[in-house]
Amino acid sequence: MNPFLERLQQAVGPRYHIDPEVDVASGGMGMVVRAHDTQLDCPIAIKVLRPEQATAAAVQRFLREAQILANLPHPNIVPIRDYGSRHGIYFYIMQWLDGETLAQRLARGRLSMRETRQLADGLLEALAAAHHHGVIHRDVKPSNVFLVDGRAVLTDFGVATARSRSGEKLTEPGALIGTREYMAPEQIAGDVTPRSDVYSAGIVLYEALTGREWRVVDAPERADWSGVLPTLRVVLQKAVAWAPADRWADAGEFRKALLAAFDPAPWLKRAAWSVGIGSLAVLGWIILGAHRSPGICLGDFKVLAGPPAVADSVQRWMLGKLTGFTDFQVRTGSGCSLDVAGWLSVVGESLHLQTRLPSGPLPLVAATTNDWSRVAEAAVDQIVTRLWYEDNPLGQTFPPLPVTAQGKLAELKAERLQAAGRWTEALAAYLEAEAIDTTCWLCAWRITDVQRWLGQPLVAVESRSYLAPAHLKTFPSQYQSLIHAGVVPMPERLDTLQRAVRDRSFFLAWFHLGDELFHRGPIYGHARREAVEKFERTVHLRPDYAPGWEHLAYIRIAEGDSAGALAALDTFKRLGDSTDAMSGVLQAFHEVGFAWRFLAPAFAARVTQQVVERPVVQRFPGLAAGPRLLPTVDAPAGAVWLGNHFAGSAGSTELRRSGLIAATAGWLALGRVDSMQATAARLRAAFPEPAIARFVAQLSAAVAIFDPGAIVDPIRGTWLDALAGRRAPPAPPGPVRRLLSADSLARAGDLRGALAASAPLAGDSAAQDADVFLRTALFLRRAEWAGNADSVELARRILHWHEQSSLEGWPTGDPQPNDVDWAFGTLARWRLARLLDRAGASDRERCDAYGNVARLWRGGDALHAARADTAATRYRELKCPA
Repeated sequence: MNPFLERLQQAVGPRYHIDPEVDVASGGMGMVVRAHDTQLDCPIAIKVLRPEQATAAAVQRFLREAQILANLPHPNIVPIRDYGSRHGIYFYIMQWLDGETLAQRLARGRLSMRETRQLADGLLEALAAAHHHGVIHRDVKPSNVFLVDGRAVLTDFGVATARSRSGEKLTEPGALIGTREYMAPEQIAGDVTPRSDVYSAGIVLYEALTGREWRVVDAPERADWSGVLPTLRVVLQKAVAWAPADRWADAGEFRKALLAAFDPAPWLKRAAWSVGIGSLAVLGWIILGAHRSPGICLGDFKVLAGPPAVADSVQRWMLGKLTGFTDFQVRTGSGCSLDVAGWLSVVGESLHLQTRLPSGPLPLVAATTNDWSRVAEAAVDQIVTRLWYEDNPLGQTFPPLPVTAQGKLAELKAERLQAAGRWTEALAAYLEAEAIDTTCWLCAWRITDVQRWLGQPLVAVESRSYLAPAHLKTFPSQYQSLIHAGVVPMPERLDTLQRAVRDRSFFLAWFHLGDELFHRGPIYGHARREAVEKFERTVHLRPDYAPGWEHLAYIRIAEGDSAGALAALDTFKRLGDSTDAMSGVLQAFHEVGFAWRFLAPAFAARVTQQVVERPVVQRFPGLAAGPRLLPTVDAPAGAVWLGNHFAGSAGSTELRRSGLIAATAGWLALGRVDSMQATAARLRAAFPEPAIARFVAQLSAAVAIFDPGAIVDPIRGTWLDALAGRRAPPAPPGPVRRLLSADSLARAGDLRGALAASAPLAGDSAAQDADVFLRTALFLRRAEWAGNADSVELARRILHWHEQSSLEGWPTGDPQPNDVDWAFGTLARWRLARLLDRAGASDRERCDAYGNVARLWRGGDALHAARADTAATRYRELKCPA
């Protein structure tokens, strides 16, 4: 035993016996040795401060480390047992960790997905506990994380910072403390917060997942993320963001988001419960990897003569001009479907550039050094021309571009704006490109798509130039499938899109399929959640496609996936541009929807107030639609709050009217029929119009018919009275008469005849618009008939209809069928839950239905609050997830 260990043995004996056979672990300020506790008969670890480092400040810091550990009892933090000092030796006793450090493990290669998830869970749990106690570790790195039987244990709090009970900082400012390779940028300047630990932990998890060392970059998305699932990538990129404000607030928030993204089990469960075993193979394809969308790698340009900085400028300029296209991706480096490199030379004031593809060099381009961007632009034009008009090295056919050079440039500009989710600017750019060159058939098709997203009236089918046979055949086959889907009716449109996604790598087909399932699928028997996987596939294939992330954020909010929604929304914000009117409004809507779906009402109200005051929101012509759209993310409480907020606004009739409509419907969804009636009375008094009077009367009648006992004295005299067996006013619209005729068959005992007679009406969304209450009455009645006829599967599919968000324009005027569908949505879920209980069907679907009823009706009136209690009880009995 060396002399120092002999001194240490004297200091810690006789209880502890040092094991001289075990190597000593050394650090900058101390060392750790293994010893045996003779009283408890177990191995322990002794950390000792090096005598040559034992200054007064070092001793004080060493004591503080022991105190921090003693006050952080946690299974993922190394526990301390004692502290002491003898003969000038300062030490403390810890549990012996019989494992290896993460650094030792990574020396053998990267961790598996399962191992990395376990690491993330334990490490971030430990940091979350530390942050909760006001402790910032400041030195999170692989050598300070032990792996013990699969459990991560965080050690070495020697440079941790904390606050004393008096609030005084216990570490001196200005010192560079930590390990530079894992240190957050602000930590170098001496400023640390929990976000600094988040940054370091993000690097550690990146290295564990990839087996690659992190290269410090100020734009995390430019790092090498190959092999990292998109859902994990967005969470980790947020953790290692350069600016602290762009990161997760603390380790707890980081952990919640990462674990939700890490485990594909929720995807698999969702597929199994919604669309059957076939989708499990699809999800396996996503998880295990697949053929990516065609891509271009822009390599280095060799400088034959002149300053090297010119090559970097040219490469960056070309990268920017090639970024954002819908049909291909671009990045720096190599290993893509098409690798591009070249050389350049600067002699005097002349600049020459030649780009090289695998098939050979492209023509030489030249300009003066002051006009170097023209050279780079010419090289980009050569590459784009090769992709579109010659033998495409990416192995696919692109949609046609305009004939003229000016039209081509205008269309390519619009393509980048559309892929970035800048819809307002994209529409203007497509219209400009079409005006410049009428052969821009792709512009005409994109205009129709963007107009649909913007809620604008669509160009009549007969006026769509791209549908002319001579023009349509210039599109690749996969685009022809999408174009065809856009003009055929539902549900044939879904079948067409299902065929289009047979080309697994065509991300636009997945996006359009998800869009149809999300917005219109529930009317045709598809649960809304079926669209989730389609949007996940979209962003997997094209991680830079902003519309895909926007839709994924939307549906994850609606489906109650808070961590997934936050990750998707964060990516959409990063890729999009809030200065674009529509992009800014969508960001605002999702922020408000997220707040009302997942946060406390008081906090959600503050968020909403702040968002509504944004200039981009105030300028939006469809602002009055805001509260009426919140039910699309299952946030009727938000519809009530924002509706009442608008109802109290001065000057704007549209805001007040739409706000009261939203609040009336929202109260019904929340099971507050008394509040619904009071708000409906306010609406009718403030706006004595036929459409409003009819809406209020029909709402009262519908509640009495479909939710017996919920309303005491309903208003009579509407066609809905016929559904209760009473006389109805004569001459209702034709589609209404068809429903009443089917209802007569059901009353006579012919349930299957009623279902058959009403089936064409259920598939005719245009006919359902004949009356605001027709669709709700139709689907609730059909579900009732199907359930009584023992057609449980048909009834189950029908009762998802209210999840739809099929809109033509923004709902700012008279009440619409959607308003009524969403108002009765909670009742539909209650009926679905009871139906599935009787049938003993899928626990997942029952859990969803009961969970939403308990959430939405728990503050309702006596009838609905009692149902909420029943739903909560069944939720527990079914052992649904917390």
